[in-house]
Amino acid sequence: MALIVFRRSIGYALKPHFLFGTLFTAVIWVAIGGQLTRLGAYPGGTDISLRVAILWAGGFAMTALVIGLAAIGLQHQTWLRRRHRRLRELARRRQQRGLLLTRAIDALPHGIAVFDPKGCIVAHNSRMAELEGGKPPQPRPAAPASHSNEGDDRRQLSLPDGTVIEMATRVLPGGGVIRTAADVTEVRRAERRMHEIANFDQITRLANWGRFREALDILSRNEPPVPFGVMLIDIDAFKALNDHYGTSVGDRVLRTTAERLRRSVRQHDLIARTGPDEFSVVLIGLSSRAVLEARAEQLAAVLRTPVFSGGVTLQITVSIGAMTATAPNMRAETIMNAIGLARDQARRSGGDCCCLAAPLEGAPSKPGAPPSQPSAPSVATFKPRGPTAETADMIAYPVQR
Repeated sequence: MALIVFRRSIGYALKPHFLFGTLFTAVIWVAIGGQLTRLGAYPGGTDISLRVAILWAGGFAMTALVIGLAAIGLQHQTWLRRRHRRLRELARRRQQRGLLLTRAIDALPHGIAVFDPKGCIVAHNSRMAELEGGKPPQPRPAAPASHSNEGDDRRQLSLPDGTVIEMATRVLPGGGVIRTAADVTEVRRAERRMHEIANFDQITRLANWGRFREALDILSRNEPPVPFGVMLIDIDAFKALNDHYGTSVGDRVLRTTAERLRRSVRQHDLIARTGPDEFSVVLIGLSSRAVLEARAEQLAAVLRTPVFSGGVTLQITVSIGAMTATAPNMRAETIMNAIGLARDQARRSGGDCCCLAAPLEGAPSKPGAPPSQPSAPSVATFKPRGPTAETADMIAYPVQR
């Protein structure tokens, strides 16, 4: 410790201001000595005049002043050295934090880029460069730094390899722009998958009951009213077929039926799988019962074509309930109840036939009211083709072979 103090003292003694103070003190004492010599009175003498006393006092005062200034200077130098060490430590910590922040930003799965108010790149991570094709990110015209802070400007980019990138740009309060880029390919795939699960049947890839119900409800409440025909197609004895041959053969029958229906209707018509063994078809713009009857016969004939699966040839027949709807604000429940009863009548008639319900042309249902039920005793407005059947609300007839 003494050696450290000695080295620091020697170092401080060589400072210019300390050397100047020491030289000035020596000059003062030389002047005092000269005055004392001329007066003939040295320290320790008995004849000391007032002038000599003043010279002695001035010499001691100057010596004390130089020593005090030297002590203050030494203390100030020590404070400066400590402050310098603290500043260096703060700079080192700041550099470490900067490196840590840079590594953390580079480790992010999202790309980040910062632009100054002039649009020049300030900083970006490696992920942003990867998403930009290995090049430094460039300012985009859609989000210049001069824009006001109106929230995020989000854009979605689709790359040739199928990757989907979502770009978000925000104007910083103090000027400049920060842009983030995220690879949302898997997110979009999951969203599409969830949309498919929620709206489409997973076996036939047709619309499911929920989507069919929504479309039917929108169509039935359209203004001005749009006429349309609805069919409910049920595969005869499907449960027995599925139990006997297995689910793989049953799924093949369902997919084949769906594909045949898809090829047999117009592009703007709607086909849905609304039950384990039933399909629903909406024929938009169809208001003629004769045309609906002909379309039902055509679909039944197409579906009657044998299905080959697992070395087995299956003859498929269907029971069809159909009707036309022209009333405005018709509730979907009313329509489904009517064609459901028609389908049941076709089943009771032995299957492989179609039953047309009386068209719904009455007053619309009031909002909040329970769905109305079709009246069983009402007479159908058309005559069946082929042998005469009994007249009822729904008239079953064999589909022509």
